[in-house]
Amino acid sequence: MARRAGVGIATLYRNFPTREDLIECVYVAEVDALCQYGAELVGLDSWTALVHWLRRFVAYLGTKRVLIDGLNGESGAYHLCEKRCTPAAVRCWNGLNTRGRARRDVDIDDVMRLLFGVTGGVFRDQAQSDRAFTVIIAGLRAP
Repeated sequence: MARRAGVGIATLYRNFPTREDLIECVYVAEVDALCQYGAELVGLDSWTALVHWLRRFVAYLGTKRVLIDGLNGESGAYHLCEKRCTPAAVRCWNGLNTRGRARRDVDIDDVMRLLFGVTGGVFRDQAQSDRAFTVIIAGLRAP
């Protein structure tokens, strides 16, 4: 890994004494990028912004599953990242609810857990995964 990064092994271990330290650093950087993406969606319609952000969140979870599995629920990085992502998602979800566009019997924690479940699933192909996401989004709309 150090060779691919263009640094010596001593540099790698000096900055990341344990595998967990490296995993947490990568995880935090990726979550920061996800949060930044959410900030870039500010000018969009709230429903469109939520769908774009959730799609990016699902892509993130799918590609970073190894990192997520490498962190346990007690990890400081995991809780830090959860605290960074949740407020933006809550604001967006609550905004949709105040406009009557999202189901009132579902909260953002339900949505996030549903997406965690879907990203852990095994799909035949990307098209099937995309259909599952579309069904979830359709189910979030207010009747």
